[in-house]
Amino acid sequence: MSDPEADLPGLLAQAEALCLDPRLAALLHRHWPQLGARAGGSGQGGALQLRIHPADQMLLHSLRHHRDAGAAVSQYVNVALQQYAAMRQVLDALLPPDGAPVAVLDFACGWGRLLRLLSGCERELDLFAAEIQPEALDYVAGSFGVQGLPSSLVPEAFEPGRRFDFIWVASLFSHLPEDLFQRWLARLLALLTPRGVLCFTVHDEALLAPGEALSGNGLLFKPQSEIAELDAAAYGTTTVSEAFVRRAVAAAAGDARRPFRIPKALAHEQDLYVVAADATRELSALGGFRRGPWGWVDEHRVEGGTLVLDGWAASIDDGALPWVTVRVDGRELRCATGVRRRDVRDVFADERLQDAGFTLRLALPGGAGKPWVEVLAHSERGECALLYAGWPGGTPDAGAGSGAHVYRREIDLAARSSLSVLARLVPAGSRVLDLGTGSGALGRALRAQGCSVDGVTLSSAEHHVARDGYRRLELLDLESAGWARHFEPGAYDCIVCADVLEHLRAPERVLQACTGLLREGGWLLVSIPNVAYAGMVAELMHGDWRYGAEGLLDRTHLRFFTRRSFTRLLQGEGWRVERIEPIAATWYYTEFWTPFDQLPPPVARYLLAQPDASAYQLVFAARRMEDEAQAAAETSAMPAPDPAVQVAVYASTLVIGRAAGSDGSEALPTLHIPALGRVGAARQTLAFEIPAGYANTAGSARPYWHPADRPGYMHLHALTLRNAQGEAAWSWRGDDPDAALALQAATRRQLEIGAPTEDGEPLRLLLTGSEAGIALPMPWPPEPASGASAAGPWRLEVECGWPLSADYLALREALARAPRAPFDETVEIIVPVYGGLAHLRRCLTSVMGTLGQHPWHLTVIDDASPDAETRDWLRAFADLHPQVSVISNARNLGFVATVNLGMRLAGRRDVVLLNSDTEVAGDWLARLRAAAWRAPRVGTVTPFSNNATICSFPRFCQANEMPAGWSVAALHALFARTLEGQALEIPTAVGFCMYIRRDCLDEVGAFDAESFGAGYGEENDFCLRASRRGWQHLHALDTYVYHAGGASFSERQQALQAAALQAMRRLHPQYEEVVRAFVARDPAREARQRVEALLG
Repeated sequence: MSDPEADLPGLLAQAEALCLDPRLAALLHRHWPQLGARAGGSGQGGALQLRIHPADQMLLHSLRHHRDAGAAVSQYVNVALQQYAAMRQVLDALLPPDGAPVAVLDFACGWGRLLRLLSGCERELDLFAAEIQPEALDYVAGSFGVQGLPSSLVPEAFEPGRRFDFIWVASLFSHLPEDLFQRWLARLLALLTPRGVLCFTVHDEALLAPGEALSGNGLLFKPQSEIAELDAAAYGTTTVSEAFVRRAVAAAAGDARRPFRIPKALAHEQDLYVVAADATRELSALGGFRRGPWGWVDEHRVEGGTLVLDGWAASIDDGALPWVTVRVDGRELRCATGVRRRDVRDVFADERLQDAGFTLRLALPGGAGKPWVEVLAHSERGECALLYAGWPGGTPDAGAGSGAHVYRREIDLAARSSLSVLARLVPAGSRVLDLGTGSGALGRALRAQGCSVDGVTLSSAEHHVARDGYRRLELLDLESAGWARHFEPGAYDCIVCADVLEHLRAPERVLQACTGLLREGGWLLVSIPNVAYAGMVAELMHGDWRYGAEGLLDRTHLRFFTRRSFTRLLQGEGWRVERIEPIAATWYYTEFWTPFDQLPPPVARYLLAQPDASAYQLVFAARRMEDEAQAAAETSAMPAPDPAVQVAVYASTLVIGRAAGSDGSEALPTLHIPALGRVGAARQTLAFEIPAGYANTAGSARPYWHPADRPGYMHLHALTLRNAQGEAAWSWRGDDPDAALALQAATRRQLEIGAPTEDGEPLRLLLTGSEAGIALPMPWPPEPASGASAAGPWRLEVECGWPLSADYLALREALARAPRAPFDETVEIIVPVYGGLAHLRRCLTSVMGTLGQHPWHLTVIDDASPDAETRDWLRAFADLHPQVSVISNARNLGFVATVNLGMRLAGRRDVVLLNSDTEVAGDWLARLRAAAWRAPRVGTVTPFSNNATICSFPRFCQANEMPAGWSVAALHALFARTLEGQALEIPTAVGFCMYIRRDCLDEVGAFDAESFGAGYGEENDFCLRASRRGWQHLHALDTYVYHAGGASFSERQQALQAAALQAMRRLHPQYEEVVRAFVARDPAREARQRVEALLG
């Protein structure tokens, strides 16, 4: 038997290939269309991001258990979908859409199993993620566009700096011992807004193993964890009773409120509890909660050319389901249940489930390779569960040849695409040869038109999928010389090459062969990708050229064509081009991102004015040449691009919903009504069609408008709401100062509004992010014109302009550089401790005696001090000062890692790193903060001290004793009086007392624990990294803090300093020269002399 860990890298590679296969995304979009519905909502252009991080413990656990990538990924995705369905039922029932976003926190989010679905769903959500693992938090923030909040091992230390409307906690409470269970419950309840809701899941006592029993208080905790990095004593496996949960909620809330329990709501296994911030809130709306279908495919393999599937499908709500849907390489069939499954019946203790099993044996066509298989279970209400998706038996080998990929396309003859144009160019009843069939969509469409269609494909997988669309389908290589001999000469009315010639080394040979296969006067119809497409050219101008599985830059493309170059190729082989149809597309519907408004305007205008700038593909219709001179004349003219389709566009969206009416009318689902605007158009009208019924309920939220899907400038000329007769029911004009003030007073985010003008100019808007939006200040419901219905439909017209200018980038940068108070005004003081009790007492006593000038929070972190005396004193200190967070590391992390932990726990706050051998006095904190926010790019601030190298007093760069007869408080007061408000720039901060602004910390990152783990040098490295990004470091001349120096490192101080210097030389070769030059200048000399003269 193979080693599971040795197999893991290969299984991970297979899992990644499965996640990136477009068929998995297509499956999810087909059955869960609301996912990915928000264009640009997660920074992914509305597309689902299905890649699972290889360190995701949930995936790794499934891979180790199933030893099969398809089963593991299917289980991962299915649990995510079930969790999403449960979460959305609660969210939509208790916080229905009202046009404004809901602040949602996914607490203990892991690697984003739920967030990947929420980030692209159709609801307006402000998504936040909290997680204890920094790498996981970085991944979900970067991948799904959510705001990351570092979590904490200590509930009371988790301070995100805001409250939330909806907090979702899946599984965490299934792993906590009783003390942490109670404390986390209390902390999360305290973070709810007044309308907020907390949802958490637990393991119910029904899941107890034989012989196990709950303790008298209703909880059983076993110290065993699947996450090796976490302490199993604090994160194990927990089973609870309903009575325990009710007592815990009452204790955490401080009242007798009762949570709403939904048994087996999550994965048919965990109970879901819902608690409202408002103790009087009625939660009975959750009584209609649906668990949906569930199931599993136990056996999935290919054996002797036969697909073998065995599994079960059921629902706690409905019992055994009548059938499952099986899709094999695009071919769909139903497989009935009815197979006896006593194991399923016993697990769920439900007699209805004993016949929930199914079995399928399906013969596969010869040479089909490994089939792509999907198995889904459906309820009568349309609910769906994914039981399996993938390749039974493993991922097809990457080296399987050009036949491994199936080009799957559909044809909508009512829409303009290359395939629909080709289909329309073929006369009904024609005899057609289709070269390069893909999945056979064109063949099926032509057969529906009464055509007789033969085809050629290189791929055995495509042959299997496409064969029902053709009279005859041959498996041939168009690069081989004899492929045409398989077909009757002169037999075809049309030969179609739909996106195939670009894949060939010698397309001219195919063009030559087609001559003999067409009847006299027959048509050659070809579609090709157009590499002159402006979206691709702009991306290339920005330095990018990304190959993909399909599209203009398909990795199997060997030839690249424009209109002119392909016409030249056809003419050279004796074809006369009689018709060319450009297939226009905006970048929004392609694989390209084209930031035309970041190009210099003349360059962008030139690029967009080129022929075929908007043409993503070109369709050619040609016949054999009769008069070469005439053909050349006919095809030499280059038409201008169709002005109706623009490549450079932005997406604007109107969000609208309807609440339930007092007249009994039902709430309507939230709509996202899109419109595409043109980049570079000075004045254009965007129209949003509001369906009937959305404006006739008093109390419904006003329409919320997202002007664009990206940052940039917008000129707003006018807003007009028209009724069904086209009459204006409300209007707003940007050149009216009073109207402009109404817009400025509206609820908005990521949107700066310019001052009203008096010269008839439009109102200028600056969108600072990709989710900019505003609640439009129109009366809602609107007043109908005489004789018109209030029900609608209505049409909102937005007259605006999006200038072709990159100037907004400079303004956006200026806004980012402007000094603003942090989101959380509180300053976090972090004191790392490692022994040294006498110094520690002095430090914390002084801190507690000086605070109150500015909002603060103190976190003391004991890095496993070796002496029990220090640990005991800190416990007593914590009891005496409950407003202070005292954290004890289970093992020694080292000074720098401990500091990094403290900075993560600080949330959105500025931080002060304060050594435990310091003493502070007076208004030291307020003065450091004032210096930090004095200029836009001040990153750190350091005070004077007796022992602070370049900030030392009275002797520069030396360790000094306190001046005789002077206390720290008196000396600080002297500095404050003498040097009020003065500061000067220094090359690096000094870490004994170091104020760091949060925006600097966000940009630069944490301290380098790998290079400077035990201390010394970490602050110098951080400051030089910050300096490279334009941050300054100040010496606050009006503040004094005492520093004993080396108290925690006295025995190894010299060795640490030497190692730190070597690391600094390696990372920053210029460091010593910079410091040497600063010391030679000694810019603080005069300040020190002024104070020293007053010492007496």
